[in-house]
Amino acid sequence: MVEAGQYAETYNLYNILRTIEDMYGLPHACNAATATAISGCWNTSNGIAENPDHDVFSVFPNPADGKFSVQLKNSALGKFGNIEVYNAFGKKVFMENFTNSDSKEIHLKNSPSGIYFVKVSNGEKLYIKKVVIE
Repeated sequence: MVEAGQYAETYNLYNILRTIEDMYGLPHACNAATATAISGCWNTSNGIAENPDHDVFSVFPNPADGKFSVQLKNSALGKFGNIEVYNAFGKKVFMENFTNSDSKEIHLKNSPSGIYFVKVSNGEKLYIKKVVIE
């Protein structure tokens, strides 16, 4: 969420696109590749990670054939939480709770090829990474 207030900077479509690409770890498209991402105005009190390159979990293999693993690292989320997977349209295609688990194998064999977003959360913090299904 953007914090209310006045800012000295002006932004255009490419700054917004670059910011969204950075948030979701997407490749930079067209003029967004040279634009500056917007920072300094985001309210992160909700615990949402701004950097998709966090080290809380990994997804492998990536790209995948529909079967991939989510490896939780360092118990950063504690012992309880959930894993959700969304397609590029925002539709939830997988959800499962985890308890005392460091790894979870996910099967999306019948899902179409494309980009999917893996969301790992514990109710207070959430982290998102993308996975490509071929």
